[in-house]
Amino acid sequence: ASFFCIHVGHATTTSSAADGAHRRLTVYSSGWDLDDARYFPVAAEGSSAEKPFLGAWGGDAPDFEYVPPSRLFETVVDLDTRTLVRHRAVAPLVNLEHPKANPTREGAAGATKFCYATASNDVGASTAPCGWAKIHLDGSDRVDYYWAPSPRIFCEELVVVPKEAGLRDEEEDDVWLLGLMHDVERRRTSLAVLDGRDIAAGPVCRIHLPSPLAFGLHGTFVPPDRLA
Repeated sequence: ASFFCIHVGHATTTSSAADGAHRRLTVYSSGWDLDDARYFPVAAEGSSAEKPFLGAWGGDAPDFEYVPPSRLFETVVDLDTRTLVRHRAVAPLVNLEHPKANPTREGAAGATKFCYATASNDVGASTAPCGWAKIHLDGSDRVDYYWAPSPRIFCEELVVVPKEAGLRDEEEDDVWLLGLMHDVERRRTSLAVLDGRDIAAGPVCRIHLPSPLAFGLHGTFVPPDRLA
């Protein structure tokens, strides 16, 4: 399936004796399915019409009647033969964005077990993000969710912060997840902290900011010893 890549989450490399010890690059990214005729209609034969760039992200605010749902894609490439091994949507009915993994796994050798993302819904529709998801990357397409308690609370991209055990491969999901929540009814922005091992339990704490923030996209975490 052709797709428009929006954000690259992370990539890893593996090799397997079953594949003749070929090196494989696995990339997880969010994007739009360009074969989804609901949002990218097939041009009539002989027409010069092209699929729209960036969907319908125009005007003062996105119209989710026209903005395509974004999905998580897994792309596997054989680095030795330079061929595509696999390209598929992971949990294809889940509308998610901004995939993030434990940063110790970014670009590392060996398969990744989990990644995290903002979640909009799990029915394939296009809506604003109102929760977060933990996606299991073992081929099961299992997804664990935390949904905001109100449809008028919107969630931003997560920042993944490893705990001490999360620095080791066997404890990959032992991380803190930091994300902003915007309650438009109360005009309040909160920083939510979730446990990466049990995202469905919801925030272990919420820090209400003194003033509401504009809805943003990306964030990062810097440990204290790197601030000097």
